[in-house]
Amino acid sequence: MPFIYAPLLVLLALLLGAAPAIAAPVAATTPQARAEVHYEQGVQAYRAQRYRTAIEHFLAADNLAPSPALSFNVARAYEKLDEAPRALEYYRIYLRRGADPTNEAEVRARVREISTLLARRGVQQMTVRSDPVGASVSIDGRARGTTPWTGELELGRHRVVISQGSAARQLDIELMAERALDVDVSLYPSGPGVDGAAGSRPAPAAAPATDQQTTLVPTYLPWAAAGAGAAALAGAGVYELLRRDAEQDAKSEEYQPAYYDDRDRMQTYQTTARVLASVGALFMLTGGVLAVVNHSNTSKEPSEPPPVALACDGDGCAGTWSGRF
Repeated sequence: MPFIYAPLLVLLALLLGAAPAIAAPVAATTPQARAEVHYEQGVQAYRAQRYRTAIEHFLAADNLAPSPALSFNVARAYEKLDEAPRALEYYRIYLRRGADPTNEAEVRARVREISTLLARRGVQQMTVRSDPVGASVSIDGRARGTTPWTGELELGRHRVVISQGSAARQLDIELMAERALDVDVSLYPSGPGVDGAAGSRPAPAAAPATDQQTTLVPTYLPWAAAGAGAAALAGAGVYELLRRDAEQDAKSEEYQPAYYDDRDRMQTYQTTARVLASVGALFMLTGGVLAVVNHSNTSKEPSEPPPVALACDGDGCAGTWSGRF
């Protein structure tokens, strides 16, 4: 009887192998689709412990379709590389962009732990942001780059100069051991948050927003799942016809050995038909759920993130479901 299941295995292999062929023409159509490709490649690299490659893909996906969850993924990958300062940088970005309530407390605890580790080394992390972005940053007379800028400095007082064109601001800040510091500066009087003083005080870290933690659901998956389900159900129908033929043959047999052979074939076909029917129903259900999720994504305003979240944690990746139906 085992050879009877060979068509089933072949059919399932063809169904699973069909998904990449369907995905190919979709991958390069829109920034969202290209971001999905980068995201999937990042997850694969993360699971394969190629963490630096995973970071590159997560950041590329974030540039195309920004998502707080991608910052979390980058932080986790940097932790795997034992690069605590960079992990701290992206955990802080994740909190500013809107952490998922289910892991916000854990992330804040990890931020405190890494900040304490840096303080023991006599340094602390500071981030300088400006409105508008791209302003030059000089700290203690040394050029550091452009905003947004993040780096580690020795504890104590520092003079920070942020300039762009004819506009410039100078701040004297105290970098303390207890926590990383956010410095927000508006270069023009009409910008938000200007206090009018000669030396502006660094703004406190922004409170976490309530945006949902999100990630990307490949648009081809609902069609691939539905197609797989339809093919499996069609296969179930074929085996059901074979079962009926075997049943008729068993009823018409004159000799008992032939009757038992036909009955065995009938039972094998029946089992195969039931397995295919179950697989087909599962694929169809999966395709329907993913179609609803994609419809929820496309029905939102472009500025809103998609409603499905997945972030790498521990030794793998875990998802959260935060959409509206």
